[in-house]
Amino acid sequence: MAAICIVALTQYGAPDPVPSPRNNTLQIHISPNDGAAIYQQIVNQIKYLVASGQLTAGEEFPTIRGLAEQLLINPNTVARAYRELEIAGLVEKRRTAGTYISNQGSA
Repeated sequence: MAAICIVALTQYGAPDPVPSPRNNTLQIHISPNDGAAIYQQIVNQIKYLVASGQLTAGEEFPTIRGLAEQLLINPNTVARAYRELEIAGLVEKRRTAGTYISNQGSA
């Protein structure tokens, strides 16, 4: 199982969640000018990455606190995004082990 390394970027343009050519890192773009809430921007981009096959079953997400620090946002915002993804069946939380892309979500 590989861990996901996310490079968080804040931009004022349209989000473009494309893997970086170096180190297979993923980019999440947060735009304050986007009409969607920040947590929804995260959810939408992760859904896109799963649907496009850039994220596969078993890959581990960064911790809530770690991603919040990278994005410079409140950890509650990231927690809400992770909850929404879990409800949608894209990710699963494993007690004391982290959050992972579910088999159902990557299919």
